[in-house]
Amino acid sequence: MKKYKLTKEDKELIKVAKELQIYVRVKKRQLMSEVCSSIRMPNGKIYTGSSMTIEGSSSGSICGEQGALSKVVEDGEKKIDTIVAVWVSKDYKKNKGWDVIPPCGNCRHIISKFGNPWIIISRTQKVKLKDIYPYQ
Repeated sequence: MKKYKLTKEDKELIKVAKELQIYVRVKKRQLMSEVCSSIRMPNGKIYTGSSMTIEGSSSGSICGEQGALSKVVEDGEKKIDTIVAVWVSKDYKKNKGWDVIPPCGNCRHIISKFGNPWIIISRTQKVKLKDIYPYQ
């Protein structure tokens, strides 16, 4: 799998998702949100979304990527350029723990409906969706 270094714009997309997650999880103390996502469109517009997990429910949750993608759909967009998901520790104020996480299988499938975008998979690297979801 060919991996690429992040651009300045990619790092900004990570920052947007991280700031949203800190706001939702740390400032608002919303423990149902484990992950936030941001999406950059080909025209530069950015969409964001957060996950929602209902404790004790196996099907009562959505991923951060799905939250952001629902906004993309609402605006009638068809293609995305880049997507990232960020997790922030619930103890972020103490340990500043956070990381970029790759999309789950279900999200990879949903993302595939929007072309073959860049997927930021770590704090330093990105790949094309087809590299991590080849049989779409």
